[in-house]
Amino acid sequence: METREYTITADKILNRLNMKLSGTFSIEDTLPIINRINAEIVKLQEGFDVINDVRELKFVDTKTAKEIKKGTTILQDKGAKRLIRVIGSSKLALMTLAKFSNFSNSKMKIYYAPTLEDAYKILEEK
Repeated sequence: METREYTITADKILNRLNMKLSGTFSIEDTLPIINRINAEIVKLQEGFDVINDVRELKFVDTKTAKEIKKGTTILQDKGAKRLIRVIGSSKLALMTLAKFSNFSNSKMKIYYAPTLEDAYKILEEK
């Protein structure tokens, strides 16, 4: 069985939520992720930024992707200003996450970056 890992931590100094998802996730894996997001974002101020590193994400089926969208909605509702997804060269991650991230009415901006360095550059563009 393939391993899956996630880390979700709030950086209060930078007012940023740092997330990393790697491996293959099923729908059963999403509740702990959503719970962790909720536990960490209460440490941040409205207008926080999010870096979500999904370069090592292997597979997310449609049901799981819909659940992950709930996490993105939570970020939006709690006042995230920018969400930067670090996708590397993974077209799968780009297509899956873009498909379930249509927030045209949102104040939160969603960006895609190939590397963490590129994500940090986006954050510098205040």
